[in-house]
Amino acid sequence: MIQRFRRANIENPGANSAAVLYDDATGEYATQARAHILALLDQDFVVNTYWAASSSSALRQLYTTSYAGGVSGFIRAVRCAQPITVVAKASLVDNDYFTVVYTTVIDGTTVATTKIFEYKVTGAFEATEGRITIDVTGATTDVEVAVATAAAIAAAFVATSSQPALTVAVPTTATLTMKGQSGPRFAIAATENVANGGFSIGAAVAGVEGTVLDLDVRLSPGRNRIVLVTATAPEEFDVAVETDDDKNPGGIG
Repeated sequence: MIQRFRRANIENPGANSAAVLYDDATGEYATQARAHILALLDQDFVVNTYWAASSSSALRQLYTTSYAGGVSGFIRAVRCAQPITVVAKASLVDNDYFTVVYTTVIDGTTVATTKIFEYKVTGAFEATEGRITIDVTGATTDVEVAVATAAAIAAAFVATSSQPALTVAVPTTATLTMKGQSGPRFAIAATENVANGGFSIGAAVAGVEGTVLDLDVRLSPGRNRIVLVTATAPEEFDVAVETDDDKNPGGIG
């Protein structure tokens, strides 16, 4: 019987940093023979393996394997995305609006969620039924309008049982970017009805599924350490590790 040991969740290391996938310095199960790693990233990365004769010996690097998008079958994951460039409050009028449609296909079921957002600019504003109000009465600059717009979109597209969330990072310019899941099964589409021509919807970015890499690392006698290194901060970072006592050949080390 193969003994499988699920390890702790691997945290996103960020830019120019490393995530430790395995380190048996603490003296875990003596029967562990292989580390089984599944990895999906939207950035290039490197996996380094190290070995020491004992837990007190100096680590030596055994192998280093680079994974670059478009090389050896590795495809970086790409999240579907679409930017919106807003204008300052002075360039908006009450009831200016835009529409966002987030479409996902999960287990063969298509879910299309449509939300309409309209701006409240003055005290004379009257909300339109069925639309989500973005209150910018306290804003002045285009960046302040962008921050309010991003918050409203993120709050409207939270994760549900049938659809993952649509995320929007807090913008530092007049342009905010909506992002969904990676892969072609997810898509964002937006249109605008804002009188001022400076308000615009950018081109949508299609999602790319990306390659789920299946890495199998043989654990050597003594201490083993496996590290994943990223140069650019990943947004899509799904890495899981388990160990087992199966001694099948193959793998990267």
